[in-house]
Amino acid sequence: RDSWKKGAFFFMNHVNPYNGLAWKDDPAIGFVELFNEQEWGYMHSKAKLHDETKKEADAKYREWLKTKYKTVEKLAEAWKEKDIDSFEKAEIPPSFPVGSKKIRDNDYLLFLIDLSHESAEWMYKTMRETGYKGIITQYNISHWLGGQEARYEVSQATIANTYHNHPTSFSKSGSKCGQNSAVGGAGGYWRGIASMRFADRPFVETEFNHSFWNPYVYECGPLFGAYSALQGFDCLIIHEGVVYFRKKDPIHDFSVGRNPVSRAGEFLSACLFQRGDIKESSHRIELQIPKDYLESDCNAGKTVSTEQNKI
Repeated sequence: RDSWKKGAFFFMNHVNPYNGLAWKDDPAIGFVELFNEQEWGYMHSKAKLHDETKKEADAKYREWLKTKYKTVEKLAEAWKEKDIDSFEKAEIPPSFPVGSKKIRDNDYLLFLIDLSHESAEWMYKTMRETGYKGIITQYNISHWLGGQEARYEVSQATIANTYHNHPTSFSKSGSKCGQNSAVGGAGGYWRGIASMRFADRPFVETEFNHSFWNPYVYECGPLFGAYSALQGFDCLIIHEGVVYFRKKDPIHDFSVGRNPVSRAGEFLSACLFQRGDIKESSHRIELQIPKDYLESDCNAGKTVSTEQNKI
């Protein structure tokens, strides 16, 4: 945190030599994301974490459980696990709980929500201390409902990242990339981020692409441009749009500048979305998630139903 704070103050007080403005005061900066894709820390399996990180995570979780249950007897009763006779036997699960209904896993998800709140609130406060008065955002890969709840409370704009058939290991040897059509899947990667949106604040698509070597790369520009315009999104930022390249450089997973198909798609997207060739819908559908649903049966780890987000 000390390192992050130093970085925040350094960047936001950096003065642009061309206009004499510090970044914190420059109107060219539309919003600040506090920490890109921070939530990946929750998605990694425990086995991949550093030993020191595992110990710290377990200790933090035990503190949370002690606050909730007070005594180990109440914890064992709630979890229906008689062998728990000490809080030291409680650990974070080996992986992010998906499809579980165990009270143990539900507690972990609620713990992650509180951790997300606490982390973002600290960064938000620190960013304001730099003197920056603009829009502050956080959590752009939280499709899970608990992460969405945290984003709703702390982020002034919704931000989202998504990819169709993200390669398993980027452009490295042995990497695999799915070969199915995004349109054939009813635009699943677009629907996923559309269901992260909140009705009362801007929606910014901070990263998206239709990954090369998938043979349907040509779908990206029209699909994203048209549907994002129809839904009234506020901003689309393809990854990676502006990057230096040489003529001899090959096309890689997210090339736009040196991929003629992606460049054509960006032209179409500019017409459909930015120029306004597609009119924004005059209708809106809102999905409300009750608090008691969110906090029970591990529902916090679920995403919006694929059938519901087709609406």
